[in-house]
Order: sequence, then structure tokens, then C-alpha cells
Amino acid sequence: MIPEHLTEAQANIWREVVARVGEPATPSAAQHVEAYCVERARWLDAEAFIAANGTVLTLRNDKGEVTKILEAPQLKVAQRSRAEALKLASRIGLNRHA
Repeated sequence: MIPEHLTEAQANIWREVVARVGEPATPSAAQHVEAYCVERARWLDAEAFIAANGTVLTLRNDKGEVTKILEAPQLKVAQRSRAEALKLASRIGLNRHA
């Protein structure tokens, strides 16, 4: 059963996981699937931002002059969430059902 608090994107990932590996058998397994869904959705959201906006943010003052150029924070979010999602994918058995 899909946890009610998951977003639509996270719930869709839950459905994909269940279609591949079946319903979680224990509360602990369900928590791992839930964590995977959250991390994968976060990873995909960050990657979508990067695809649309690039990896650099340009800050400007009210005159339009560049004041600072920064790495987009979504880059680190994508990297962390990808790493965590891949660890969780292995833990919930997605690597056995490629």
C-alpha cells in the first residue's frame, strides 16, 4: 500500500518498484522502499532543474549587473540523492530485477 504522504511523483516510483519487486513484506522493507522513492524523486527533480537552468546560477543586482556566479545547489542535491537512491535500490532488490 502506498504511503499517503508521498507526493505524486514519489507514489509513481513506488508503483514502479512494486511492479518490479513486489509489495514490501515488512514495515522495515516498506521504509526502505519509501526512502528510495523520496531520494529518486528528489534526484529526478534536481536533474530536471539542471537540464532547464544549467549548473551555474548568475546573481545580478537591481541594475542587472552580475554580482556573483555560483554552482547551482541542485547539482549537489542530485549527486547526494543519486548516491543514496542507488544504495537503497540495491537494498530493496532492484539490482536483481533489471
